[in-house]
Amino acid sequence: MTRQFDDEPYAVRVLQGVQVAADALYQAASTDFDRAQIEKLVGIYGQLGEVVAAQAREMRQFVEAERVALERAESAERLLSVADAENARLNARVEELESVAREAARS
Repeated sequence: MTRQFDDEPYAVRVLQGVQVAADALYQAASTDFDRAQIEKLVGIYGQLGEVVAAQAREMRQFVEAERVALERAESAERLLSVADAENARLNARVEELESVAREAARS
C-alpha cells in the first residue's frame, strides 16, 4: 500500500522516528568520526525530505493545472455547442428569408 504525498501527520511521524533513531545512534557512537557520519546521514535525509516535499508540491500544482485545463476545455465544448445551435438557427432563418425573396421575385 502506498501513502498519499499530502499525508503530513504520517510524514511528521516518520521524520520524528528518524530523528529518534539518529539521536540514539549518535549517543551510541564511540568515535567522533562515527558521530560526524551520523550527522551527515541525517543532513542527507533532511535534504531528501525537502526534495520529496517539493516534488509533492509540484505534483499538486500539476494536478490543479490539469483540473483547470479540463474545466476550460469542457466550457469551450459547451460554448461551441451553443454557437453551433445558434449558427443552425441563423442558417435556417437565412434560408427562410431567401425563400421568401425568391417567391417575391417570382410574383
